[in-house]
Amino acid sequence: VKQATKLRHNVRWELGNNVVFLFLYPGREAESTLPSGKEVDWEQAQTEKMNITEKMRKEFEEMLQKKRNEESEKKIKEIEKKYLEEKQKNEGEKEKLIAALNTKAEQLMVLDNSSLEKEVELQKTKKES
Repeated sequence: VKQATKLRHNVRWELGNNVVFLFLYPGREAESTLPSGKEVDWEQAQTEKMNITEKMRKEFEEMLQKKRNEESEKKIKEIEKKYLEEKQKNEGEKEKLIAALNTKAEQLMVLDNSSLEKEVELQKTKKES
């Protein structure tokens, strides 16, 4: 016990695994933590201890699972954020490449047209000669 504790009728103190004290407070039976008329014995104390231990274990597991879920959700959000950033970066690069390819295609079309015009002029000159 690390702090002052108010004693009530039928309070159990455990010292290790083999010693259990039962505090009986005459005249204060109404403060009992047990249903009236029920006696406290070794088996009941051990069952109560086991139930408390199991309850604490379940609470700990739930808390641990909640923490794991929170960490997982945080990691998922970080991955989603990185994915969206990369996607936006890639979209920007894609648009730049498309613009560059369109420019090259236009330049090639202009060159092709001028080559075609030169070819037509050359054939005209051959026909005229």
